[in-house]
Amino acid sequence: MNNIEIPNSIQIGVIGTEKDCIYHFKNNLFNEDAPAHYHISVPLNDDEYLLLVFTTSKATEKKEHYKNKPDLLNSLITLKAGELDFLTASESVIDCNRPLFYTKAELETIIPTINFIKCSIPDSLIKEIKTKITNSTMVKPLVKKKIAI
Repeated sequence: MNNIEIPNSIQIGVIGTEKDCIYHFKNNLFNEDAPAHYHISVPLNDDEYLLLVFTTSKATEKKEHYKNKPDLLNSLITLKAGELDFLTASESVIDCNRPLFYTKAELETIIPTINFIKCSIPDSLIKEIKTKITNSTMVKPLVKKKIAI
């Protein structure tokens, strides 16, 4: 069987169009040693942009980072192993204070490859992510305005 390489522009164009899909990729803007992360697409009312949040197993470090800022600490979503199919760490978090907001063209330059993973994502989690992003004082108003209701 031959593998077909699909151009990044086509892969990125698909992000957010499929419900129950996780995107696993390394962000070239992060530290060179940083691993790839699992990303969840947040629906927007603008097709030019993508809004993604990612999970990290460094839950303790994230909570420690925001410990003196309760409003920012409140924008973390804690997930247990198995809560989403791909989660294996005993505890992971989604930091809704730092969503990734890029045009599709910008994403093409910072993501070398993407793995698409079928995963059941509860509507309640998407709603919680939207709420936490909207309530975060770190997220720019422009980003909040583009979130689909």
